[in-house]
Amino acid sequence: MIGLWDAAAALGSPPLASAFYFNSAEAGTTLLNALLPAAGNFKLGIADFRGDGRPDFRYRARVFYGDSVAPQRVSVQSGAALTGRGIGLDASTTAKINGKTATVIAALADRIVLAAPSVPDGTYNLDLKAADGATSSMVNALTYGATTGDQIALLQGGANPATPAGGEAPNPIRVRVLQADGIAPVPGAKVSFSSSSGGVVFSRCGSSSCSLITDEQGEASSSMMPMAAGTFTVTAAISASASVSTSVTATSPILAISAISQSMWVAQGGSGSLPLTARVLANGQPVANRSVRYSVTQGTASLSSATGVTDAQGYATTSLTVSSLAAGVNASACVMPNASPCSNFYIYVVPASALRLQYLAGDQQTINTAQNFSPVRLRVVESASLVAVQMAPVTVLSAVFRWQAPPVVNGLNLPPPPPPVVLGSTLATVYSGSEGMVTLTPSAAASFGAVVVKVIAWAGTGLPLQFELQRLWAPAGWVATSTADRSFATYPLRPSRLTFSPRYLPTD
Repeated sequence: MIGLWDAAAALGSPPLASAFYFNSAEAGTTLLNALLPAAGNFKLGIADFRGDGRPDFRYRARVFYGDSVAPQRVSVQSGAALTGRGIGLDASTTAKINGKTATVIAALADRIVLAAPSVPDGTYNLDLKAADGATSSMVNALTYGATTGDQIALLQGGANPATPAGGEAPNPIRVRVLQADGIAPVPGAKVSFSSSSGGVVFSRCGSSSCSLITDEQGEASSSMMPMAAGTFTVTAAISASASVSTSVTATSPILAISAISQSMWVAQGGSGSLPLTARVLANGQPVANRSVRYSVTQGTASLSSATGVTDAQGYATTSLTVSSLAAGVNASACVMPNASPCSNFYIYVVPASALRLQYLAGDQQTINTAQNFSPVRLRVVESASLVAVQMAPVTVLSAVFRWQAPPVVNGLNLPPPPPPVVLGSTLATVYSGSEGMVTLTPSAAASFGAVVVKVIAWAGTGLPLQFELQRLWAPAGWVATSTADRSFATYPLRPSRLTFSPRYLPTD
């Protein structure tokens, strides 16, 4: 017989769960499945039903138990690395979330690492099954994306001037999803954008309804293009009860020109080219084969061409080149032959002291030796307004260490960690591109086997970001079940992290 008690249960108290002898379909086997009502410590008792305790009786017992999973909150997109702890977990364990398989990508002495599948926003069980059929479920252990009580805040997009129909509103809509405390961001949540009467197209999706996934800052954004004259309500929602709204007003003049990406921010001292794109419209419809004259109206910069001709969709483009930018630059685009109407572009300078790095994705991957790291994406922003900054130098220091198994607690003594073994290091400078994006491609020689890649990156004189990536030993005979598994990148999310706080994350 088997019984389970609370660790503090008094002698003679009834068990929380018990099993009568030989209750299993397998001969001579007794099976106990127990639902633990709360976190805590429990004791397991095994007894001979006859009570004679004969010395020639031998018992074999096996416990299969899922205790915890981390992180407890992940993105709705597949990719999160889940570390499951418990008893009896190994490479042969199968796991499911909402009926979808979570592949075991690594197995250690006291844990397994799973690749979470993609499922909709919500809270789910983690269902585990051993090779011999034993099962364990961690009830409501994982939250994907947004959940009840989460909030959404409007960061930008509420102060747009009237925009020509078919043109781009100067300010994009930008929102942030927050946990119920109103502080901690929620990465990986789905945000649904829509507009009244379908009158606004969101450029990220190219349609009047748009679903985007928040980045690690909990943010999602898109430029907006009203398609007809009038005032339209634009809504961003994470649920029926959590949404924000703003409005966009459009006019329909006989002739108009609209600057696309009207405002841009460039790091002081930056050099490079910026596209200047404008759209010519007549009564809200694109005008093809119309000449547009570009000119620099303030500051020092050069144009690849002073004129452009609109395509079938009414767009004309030239490039503005800056060199060691020290002060702001303004430029204009005017419809010819009358040089009217015109639209302006504004390039703002951001000093090195105001540059900050943000995490976007991929900054704490866990893969195995049969997989490849995916790119790490960071973003350079201006520290006050958090707008993206282009042409900013980002210094990246990375080091590859030999992976060493975490120490296993033996009684009350935790053995000291072994000294680190450095296999290689690099120092490089990269520059932020459009939308302030910086993409890093981590790598380590296959011959190194299991490794930890530690990275420190900083922009200007801002605070550094520190993160690490792990490549663990693949389980014996591990075979990717899909193309996605073979190039799998895992993005654990840290919802309580401040926007750009430095941190040290120990290997685990």
